[in-house]
Amino acid sequence: LDAFLELLPELPLFLTHVHTVTVSVWEAGAAAPTLLRSLSTRDTKSGAPPQRSRVHELVAARSDLRSLTPSQSISQIDVRVSDSAASPSAARWLIVQGMGAGRALEICLDPACERYGLTPIPWAGVAARVMPTGLATEGRPYCLLPLPSATGLPVHVNGFFEVSSNRRDIWHGDDTIGGG
Repeated sequence: LDAFLELLPELPLFLTHVHTVTVSVWEAGAAAPTLLRSLSTRDTKSGAPPQRSRVHELVAARSDLRSLTPSQSISQIDVRVSDSAASPSAARWLIVQGMGAGRALEICLDPACERYGLTPIPWAGVAARVMPTGLATEGRPYCLLPLPSATGLPVHVNGFFEVSSNRRDIWHGDDTIGGG
């Protein structure tokens, strides 16, 4: 639970349908649950939950990757976190995501992918904290959700990585096809 609460402020960066999360504990004998932490995301311009349906449209088009037109999605979201013990905190994130072409698309179209039952998608994104300023971001890899490692970059990097079966690592090897 503690690890989840620690990740909560950056959890929704690449998620398209999660805009609010509330974590509570209901102790035995208590009349009501106790709030541990809550999170809400809003589009910076509109103040409404972020509309990131373009991501789904592009992923749905993966069945015909050969006719895919490279495109991108740029959004800025405000993430507000509240808990029972501290003042609310807020951060603003610039998120840029795109459906690729070039070498990324070539890899996705490689017949070996189909032979191994893989359906890679040339989609990637980065999230950079733009407010508050002066706070360093220890960049993490994301496969929609954060993975428990660091990239060494000052931004978070999202991609349809092939992850190990326990979701602890990105699969790596000398070839481009792995079993996870």
